[in-house]
Amino acid sequence: MKQIFKRKMKRLLSFTFFFTILNALVLNNGGTGESILTIHEIDAHTNYPHISLKVSLMLSEKMAFEIARQHFTLLENGKEVPILEFTPKDCSNDVVHLVIAVDTSKSITPQQFSKIKNSVENIVTSLPQNYRIALIRFNDHVTPLTGFDSSREHVRLALKTLTREGTKTLLFTAIRDSITRLKDTNAKRGAVWIFTDGKDEGSPIRMDEIIAISKQSGIPIHIVCPTAQHCDAAVKRISLETGGMCIDSLKKLNGGKIIGTLVPARTYYYHLGYTSPHREGGKTHQLELRFSNNQISDRAFAKITTPISKTPFQLPHLIDIVLVVLIIVLIVLLSFLIAFIIRMGNKLFTKNAYKVSEKRTTPNRFTESEVLYRDYPPTLTPRDPEYAYAKAWLIMKDGPETGKKFQIFWDEITLGRDETNSIVIADLAVSLKHAKIKRIKDTYMLFDLVSENGTYLNGKKLLRPKVLCDWDEIKIGRTVLIFRGSKLKD
Repeated sequence: MKQIFKRKMKRLLSFTFFFTILNALVLNNGGTGESILTIHEIDAHTNYPHISLKVSLMLSEKMAFEIARQHFTLLENGKEVPILEFTPKDCSNDVVHLVIAVDTSKSITPQQFSKIKNSVENIVTSLPQNYRIALIRFNDHVTPLTGFDSSREHVRLALKTLTREGTKTLLFTAIRDSITRLKDTNAKRGAVWIFTDGKDEGSPIRMDEIIAISKQSGIPIHIVCPTAQHCDAAVKRISLETGGMCIDSLKKLNGGKIIGTLVPARTYYYHLGYTSPHREGGKTHQLELRFSNNQISDRAFAKITTPISKTPFQLPHLIDIVLVVLIIVLIVLLSFLIAFIIRMGNKLFTKNAYKVSEKRTTPNRFTESEVLYRDYPPTLTPRDPEYAYAKAWLIMKDGPETGKKFQIFWDEITLGRDETNSIVIADLAVSLKHAKIKRIKDTYMLFDLVSENGTYLNGKKLLRPKVLCDWDEIKIGRTVLIFRGSKLKD
């Protein structure tokens, strides 16, 4: 019974690890640290108030076909404006460079070696023509077999010549040489696929150096092992920290379901157009573009400056006229009030000029409460619609469980490293009891529990409890969480 229980737990842990990596790839764009959504160009002067934007998304090819206008939301100065134009740009000439390195040492059994060759041949045949593939073999030495070639026949012929030979496996050296070959091409999109039994023998380079080189170049390392026993901790660490995946079975790869996630993300460009609600005048406005579908989401910010009017005279808007009239009325009323106070003061205190001057200046002094009210705006109540949510959750943007979603079920939850917390974060920079989120009516407030490294909200250290808004960024230790909430229905 104990052995059966151990086997089931081992399978459960392997599936959990696999899906964690998959979510990290989807939510963080392959772990490269780049933004998924980028605003490149803004044209606000050619045909104002019509504004054109050139934006890009880092997506897999399969996901790009599903992108439509409804996946974008545009806000100007915090208010949503309708997107009137949406046109995808042609990216058919985008070239992808792949390095496929095959372990040919005798530590791999003949049956496993034959399956590896069949898997590589199936991958080479199924990839589109815009992919350039370079084949490498490694055992006691690392040997390039082909250059980056679009001919699938050349790669297949080189693959057939592979035989099992050699006693060592220079795995780390093969990864380093593969990254170097990709960097020499100056390719914008590239990846390295390694087929091996997961053991390095005799490489002069260390694993930490391999990870650092991969992160610096932004090239993900995908490692495919014949069985789950070959996917040791070192192989999993290289794949995870470089933004790649560790596939523990050739059957998963031959099934075709996971190959799409191994293909490097591609930059897709779109043209968006909208009409600004603001008039000309050379003023600067904040622009926010949001992208969200069922799998990923991101935001990008920019500033636009309205053009200066070319007409010599521009009629003021009605709201400007009303404001000017109100200011004039207030000045007149204030003048009458001051004159009335001076007149009454002269009648009541003519006998003592010192007392009169002292009492005239007294009403102009601010009390302590008036100064506080003047310097600090009034606090919004928890029932304000800006902060009220029907339900809320947290998404780990950066940390030990990147991409994981935590639903907030209770009126009060705690965050920390201790096992008794509602949300346990395995981060050594996080205190045992670090912070808490408390629901007050329909509002969620963030509290710092006197943590050692402090709690940060949107990049600022939390000095007192604050109300959380949708898309707020919470940082505790080295872990970053995104607060999300769904609005109350009217």
